[in-house]
Amino acid sequence: MSFALRDDSIPDSVPLTGAERLRKEELEQLVQGGLEEFLRVGAALSELRNRRLFRTEFASFGEYVRIRFGLARSSVDQLIRSSIVARDLLDSGEELSPNTSEAVIRPLSALPGQELQAACWSLVKSLAPESEPRQPLVSKVCRIIRNRVDGDSPRTGPGRRRSRAPLEREVPFVRPLLRLATWSGFNPEVVTSHIAERANAETLFSACTEMILRCRQIQERLAHRFPDVEHNQS
Repeated sequence: MSFALRDDSIPDSVPLTGAERLRKEELEQLVQGGLEEFLRVGAALSELRNRRLFRTEFASFGEYVRIRFGLARSSVDQLIRSSIVARDLLDSGEELSPNTSEAVIRPLSALPGQELQAACWSLVKSLAPESEPRQPLVSKVCRIIRNRVDGDSPRTGPGRRRSRAPLEREVPFVRPLLRLATWSGFNPEVVTSHIAERANAETLFSACTEMILRCRQIQERLAHRFPDVEHNQS
């Protein structure tokens, strides 16, 4: 089983071609030109990430967008997802107002599949025919649909449902952590065998230190909520 990291935290020594350098500068200008044009910006960020045009200056895409644009990796990934959803809506024949922002499209990106996203958008428009879809309405409709798709969530009282958003936000961290912890093929010699430069070693060492700190924080919260969990470990 492959566990390749999407962030590609090891710097790439392959130099940019002249055409790639020019394209990188063009894409960076698009990002700095205004985040209001999120379709254009999302496409620019997506190309910068997918083609690894940051590779000769930064160890990872997350580091690149943080230093170059002052943006968090999670925010950039969400912007890219929203821009893809918006483009899919346009390609399917849906109309988007010139004032449609990333925040309005964002809830749709959490729905599985283009057809469901398009259907949800049509439903939102039908509920507010006299005005442009607003983020609160889009978010509410998407939440209702997600609850139906995912199944009934635990109730916190008569007629009330407990929000699942906090758990869903952390699933991308928990699932890889569980997979790595149970990975029978783990071998530190193999993992570090391709590290040939000190800078790369420092980057990986720093990432491991950060993961240790985060895992310790998780253990502390679990021990606080479940006092016996630590004593039951073999």
